[in-house]
Amino acid sequence: MGCGLSIAGEIYASGRRLSSAFTDITCTHPAIFMVEYSLTQLLLEMGLRPAAVLGSSLGEYVALTVAGCCSPEAMLGLIVAQARLLKAKGRAGGM
Repeated sequence: MGCGLSIAGEIYASGRRLSSAFTDITCTHPAIFMVEYSLTQLLLEMGLRPAAVLGSSLGEYVALTVAGCCSPEAMLGLIVAQARLLKAKGRAGGM
């Protein structure tokens, strides 16, 4: 299950500035997972092997994926589904 958008396309869209808001949870959640998972893969390729993994917030999903509990594709699908539910049923919020 995809989000129907190119996350890289959303991040690097023409006209987007560093100061542009990036607040659509259906984009931000997958983007956070993708960046964190990619950084983890880079560290693994460099030979850094953790004895254990843990995470906070969306990092927990990355930790589960890195630990082999779920494939990256399946986890990304779960994150997209969660973001859609939060957007549809949750209260508006912000930081």
